[in-house]
Amino acid sequence: MKTVDHVRVHLDRWLNSHLHAIVAGDEPFPKPLTVPLLPSTSKSALQKSWHTVQPWAATWFAALLPDGVTLRETPRRVGTSLQEIPTHIDIASLDACVQFAGGSWTVRREQAQYRFSRLQAQFDTAFIGAVFRRTRDWDALDFDILLRAADWFRANPASWQGLTPRQVPIAGVHAKWLTDSKRREIAALAGIESIDLAQRPSEVRFRYCDPQHIDSGGRQWDSHTLGDNVSPVYQPSVVVLCENKDTALLFPRFPGLISVWTEGNAAHRVAQLDWVARASQVLYWGDIDADGYQILDRLRQVLPTVQSILMDAAAYEQYEQYGTSDAPGGRRLAAQAENPLGALTDSERSVYRCLVSADWPQHRRVEQERIPFPVAIAELQRLTAQR
Repeated sequence: MKTVDHVRVHLDRWLNSHLHAIVAGDEPFPKPLTVPLLPSTSKSALQKSWHTVQPWAATWFAALLPDGVTLRETPRRVGTSLQEIPTHIDIASLDACVQFAGGSWTVRREQAQYRFSRLQAQFDTAFIGAVFRRTRDWDALDFDILLRAADWFRANPASWQGLTPRQVPIAGVHAKWLTDSKRREIAALAGIESIDLAQRPSEVRFRYCDPQHIDSGGRQWDSHTLGDNVSPVYQPSVVVLCENKDTALLFPRFPGLISVWTEGNAAHRVAQLDWVARASQVLYWGDIDADGYQILDRLRQVLPTVQSILMDAAAYEQYEQYGTSDAPGGRRLAAQAENPLGALTDSERSVYRCLVSADWPQHRRVEQERIPFPVAIAELQRLTAQR
């Protein structure tokens, strides 16, 4: 049996899914929108539960319903008498739905109508409805910037060519605001196929770890701009690709080794460097978390022979006590949909599945830096001995 509060929760969800499509004219409001209140109930079941049904029904009969909201009733025999039983709520209009849902929905509807009218007044494109729906959760400032940015790109179709995100001359727009998703919305409004801004080339930083090289006075740190024709001072026999900067640039001495900071998602591009691909052994060491395993999976799609180091179930079990479930910005690491990640080993995949599971009670991340270097060196010695 649904109470008034239950119906409001139902309408809250319904409006969250349908309001913007209705405002944009993409779908009509149902005539009426019907919410069942009572499941189909036999005569005997109704008789047995009458002590709870009667006060529930009385609450509905006493409820002050907005104009356009109708309580539908059906006569049912209870004992020797006929009783009117509430069965459905019928809602005739969006106005009535918003009023009954309560909360912030009046303001949210007004905001939706205001935003859609601004888009219609300012832009002439078939994509207005799609942009309107995709940006429905943007705050007011981001929405205003979107409209200003789309105006500028539409008025300057050639001026942005060759600019980096930092160089785009729009007040209030900074490089981090011009993400791929925001550029997609700008392009849709401005009538531009895509906004491909110039990007600075990625730079790979790495450490020479070979003891003989270091003891001879050779440089210990170097960098390589992706796309440039550069080779390290020696061809490594072993390359360790590290997700975290401190680990890569402070990696201990080890014969023939170069440790590379991959800046997370750049790992698969780093693996395409000639001197990395030519190494006898390439290993990846990242955080034990969902992102780390996704990076490892993409890396193996480029270089299938890559081995992971200290990212299996045994490593997680040993160091989980030092883990965390906090993410940058104060938010919590949440469960997420499981991706196939077909390049993972069985041990890696078993940990990954746990870390993305909704009912996982332990830490969802063990940061790479929490595992001591001596442990990594011992594992590296074991893996290189198997070559």
